[in-house]
Amino acid sequence: MGGPAYSPVFGGCVEGDRMIVAVMRAPAGKNADTHNHPNEQWIYVLEGRSEMVIEGQKCVGTPGMVIYIPAKAVHEARSTGDVDLVFFT
Repeated sequence: MGGPAYSPVFGGCVEGDRMIVAVMRAPAGKNADTHNHPNEQWIYVLEGRSEMVIEGQKCVGTPGMVIYIPAKAVHEARSTGDVDLVFFT
């Protein structure tokens, strides 16, 4: 699980001292609650569609897009559409 307290995403993950690298899947129609973390995050959308709010700004992610989330930025995400959202982060 990629954030079991606030998110339904799951997948393979490698965690180091300063970063986490993962390929994750978010079930269609599910959302990650509002949260933040101390590290920066980037999300490369492989499949599906994501609607995110990052520090109050809405953002839509589709295949081939990269989304950047600054360290400590409050954000939330939703997997929208009929297929799971798959992303590299």
